[in-house]
Amino acid sequence: MTTPEAESKMQELVQLVFQKSPNDIDFNIKNTFFTVAKSFYYAAFCDSRTINFHIAKVLFDKVI
Repeated sequence: MTTPEAESKMQELVQLVFQKSPNDIDFNIKNTFFTVAKSFYYAAFCDSRTINFHIAKVLFDKVI
């Protein structure tokens, strides 16, 4: 599973990606980058059982 250090680094990445800067990059590009980064993070720090459980919840559980 995840470690506190990995969680901290992921939070730092979120802040870096979505903060405004003078030469700001388009939001869609930032969002795509962040989606790819989350995918790699998820695959690196979660076991396959957890990933499969989350996928099943997203695909099959009713949203209230």
